Amino acid sequence: FRDDTLRLTIRTISPDSLVFEESYTLGLPPRRHPAALAEEASVPYRRHVIFPDSGIYRMAFTPAMPVRGVEAIGINQQKSE
Repeated sequence: FRDDTLRLTIRTISPDSLVFEESYTLGLPPRRHPAALAEEASVPYRRHVIFPDSGIYRMAFTPAMPVRGVEAIGINQQKSE
């Protein structure tokens, strides 16, 4: 992936089936290795989010632009102190 940003549509579905969808531009840090090597980037998306209902929240990430060279996108949730 050669760009320094990746435009996504992020869709969150709550346990009671409410849907929240938003556009997000993911700013990527400069690459440390040649393009042929796999690299992982960790970028904050939201902080201090409160999920009002207990249960399973499903998230889907859809590219809003043609993408080549991106193997996967995921999310790491951490509990705020």
